Amino acid sequence: MGGPEREAAVAFRLSVDPDRPEGRGLAGMAFRSRRPCISNDYFADARLTYFYDIFRKGGARSGAAFPLIKGGKSIGVLIFLSAEVGTFQPDLNALLQKLADNVSFAVENFDRAEEKAKADERVKYLAAYDSLTGLPNRSSFSQLLNSTLVAARRCRGKVALFFIDLDRFKIINDTLGHAEGDALLVEIASRLRQALREQDVVARLGGDEFVAILPEPGRKADINRMAHKLLSAVMKPMLLKGQECRVTASIGVALYPDDGRDEQSLVKRADLAMYLAKEEGKNDVRFFSKRANTQSIERLVMESNLRKALERNEFTLHYQPKINLRTSQITGIEALIRWGQPDLGLLPPAQFIPVSEETGLIIPIGKWVIKTACEQHMSWRNEGFPPVRMAINLSPRQFQYELLLQDIDEILTRTGMDPEFLELEVTETMVMQNVDQAIKVLSAIKRRGIHIAMDDFGTGYSSMSLIKRFPIDTLKIDRAFIRQLPQDKEDRAITDAIINLGRALGLRVVAEGVENDEQEVFLRDHACDEMQGYLFSRPIPPEEISVLLGQRAIASPNLQPEACVHFTGPMTEKRV
Repeated sequence: MGGPEREAAVAFRLSVDPDRPEGRGLAGMAFRSRRPCISNDYFADARLTYFYDIFRKGGARSGAAFPLIKGGKSIGVLIFLSAEVGTFQPDLNALLQKLADNVSFAVENFDRAEEKAKADERVKYLAAYDSLTGLPNRSSFSQLLNSTLVAARRCRGKVALFFIDLDRFKIINDTLGHAEGDALLVEIASRLRQALREQDVVARLGGDEFVAILPEPGRKADINRMAHKLLSAVMKPMLLKGQECRVTASIGVALYPDDGRDEQSLVKRADLAMYLAKEEGKNDVRFFSKRANTQSIERLVMESNLRKALERNEFTLHYQPKINLRTSQITGIEALIRWGQPDLGLLPPAQFIPVSEETGLIIPIGKWVIKTACEQHMSWRNEGFPPVRMAINLSPRQFQYELLLQDIDEILTRTGMDPEFLELEVTETMVMQNVDQAIKVLSAIKRRGIHIAMDDFGTGYSSMSLIKRFPIDTLKIDRAFIRQLPQDKEDRAITDAIINLGRALGLRVVAEGVENDEQEVFLRDHACDEMQGYLFSRPIPPEEISVLLGQRAIASPNLQPEACVHFTGPMTEKRV
């Protein structure tokens, strides 16, 4: 504020309240109306009678008030006074309006810059710290551990790494809810931080997994004492939803340089030691030992990671087309699960399905596969592609699951998929374990309009009379008999026999694992219906299948090959 009337203006109190006399002047009117208010002769302006005495003392004879606008609202007023009558003419008013606009713009952008700075700081914080507990996150932990190892290497020091995992944390989430589970994690994080030394670091890797870095930890007895101190801190009671709860933890310890000299080996070995603590009763501490049964521990790690994989959306489906050998058209697609394991990359089913089967995890995983494949089928339909039959493998344990039919009905209803376009694959070995029960389940599936394929045919021990009893639509020749075609005499005979058996029973016959032109020619010459294998396409993600569906004609599952439109272009997708 400046000018000859500066002191008087500073001393005078203004208001924007119309009920107060000080709020009925130019400033108040400009603020409320969000428009300039101008008076070129104060003493001739009846609106300003309250201010006459002030004007006489101060010497002002005219004035103008321009509102400052931010976000469409008034936030202040620029006031200009003059000792002369008639000062505020259009040219000057336009100039003053630009000045007010510039001030408004500057104020608004100052706030935006401040908001952006705060947002940038928040992004930086979230990049390094866990948003729930405030502890360093996985990325920050990696940097901290590496820098600690560099320092220890330089001065020939030692480092202890604790891998801390809460026992049965899932029960808390399932019974009390995720909000209480989060409250528990926040409290545990605080307890771990307080129990450690000032130079130690505790971080949260995710879920209920924590790690602690202890530089210069002392002797093994000191390290063991500190680990048990953490267990005691975790185990103290806390109130959740008015109930007193106690949780325990299992801690695995790996030492630098004895157990590893880099981040990856130390973390893995502390993790293995932690699973050994869980296997041997939980709520305990184990140091990594090369004498431990590493294979057994790695299996436990696999099982634990599998339990978390569904929650973390780590599974994905790849799809492999089936091709009509007479028309070269796509007749169906088989859904095949893959696991995007964060540490190991994309794993094929052979590496995790056996563990899933033994532990019972195959039940929720299998249900997820059926649901996801049906949703993908409907997605392709919505994109305008003709319907194509979706094949899904059932595991032995899934096939025996008492709620299998209920799960299938629920998924078909929820997704809106026509059962006609769903095909469930069972193996010969599965149905031979309990023939009568298998026939009962397969018949119930068949009554729903779902197609059934017998996978890996030829590797079991079923007889001709039993095959007739199973309500199946398709026989799939196991890849073991296709691999040496057409050179191997026995494989030729077995494959030809299966094709003739399928024809005699009115079944479609699909050859799996077709990888070269000679195999394709043999199968076509012997009247096999369909093939599946790398010769046309390996299992690929859904977006790549969409490309194939767009490039190649699709045979309707309800039409004979002769009734389908033939694809006339080259088979450019071979060996994808």
